[in-house]
Amino acid sequence: MKLLRRAFSTGALDMAYEMHGSKTASRSIVFLHGLFGSKRTNRSVARSLAQKVDARIFCVDQRNHGDSPHSDVHNYAAMAADTALFIKKHGLEQPLLIGHSMGAKTALATSLLNPQLVSAVVSVDNSAVKKPLGAGFEEYIAGMQVADAAGPRSQQELRSILEPYGETTPVTEYLSSTFAKDKDGVYRCTLNLNTLSDSLPDIAGFDDCLENKQFVKPLLLIRATQSHFVPDSAVETTRKMFPNLQCVDIDAGHWLISEKPHEFVRICVDFVRSLKDF
Repeated sequence: MKLLRRAFSTGALDMAYEMHGSKTASRSIVFLHGLFGSKRTNRSVARSLAQKVDARIFCVDQRNHGDSPHSDVHNYAAMAADTALFIKKHGLEQPLLIGHSMGAKTALATSLLNPQLVSAVVSVDNSAVKKPLGAGFEEYIAGMQVADAAGPRSQQELRSILEPYGETTPVTEYLSSTFAKDKDGVYRCTLNLNTLSDSLPDIAGFDDCLENKQFVKPLLLIRATQSHFVPDSAVETTRKMFPNLQCVDIDAGHWLISEKPHEFVRICVDFVRSLKDF
């Protein structure tokens, strides 16, 4: 088994990934997870979407997550550089970018900095604005740091440590999914927790260098009505950078992909079918 502790890297990073759908499909989609997620997070909806629109879907591990390299830099300009490298390395011809939360901002930043590489964007419950994440994310990181230091040897032990920090069973399960057994049978967190903790303001923000850029190709903003992440003012601010913006609401919380997977896939299918140059 590979070591879970990875060396730190600088510059654009080579992201780990899973590919779903037919290798011969002409369309390509890059799916970017949110904070604490991984290439496994959206596996089910990626498989469903790949079949319905005949596309290769690449679910990636963003930097400091999953099997991708660690770095002490974690901002959207850097993550956009990782995504651009991925598109070029795999020879993807203007893929559609889909991103949730942190991944949504990565997709938006990538399209602003590299519009020639991207055909369109689906931004899921996040936008091109600076907005605080809330204290809960600091608590989640603290809990994962405690669990990582404790070195649990079973899922039951791991979950019992994380439970006071997770608030609900689904959140606890989500946090526990960031751990994997090392060669000694100890559950270790695959996230770069120290850098992510230090970078929460950057993750909540949106790099200043992006504010005067525009992406004129289609953007679908899928907003969760039970979430605070995308108020009406954020939609209008985002529209200044993405004039070809369409907004669709889903009656769900921030984790809308897992709450309403069938509705999410249906909306994405309709959007893909509306694209003329994809």
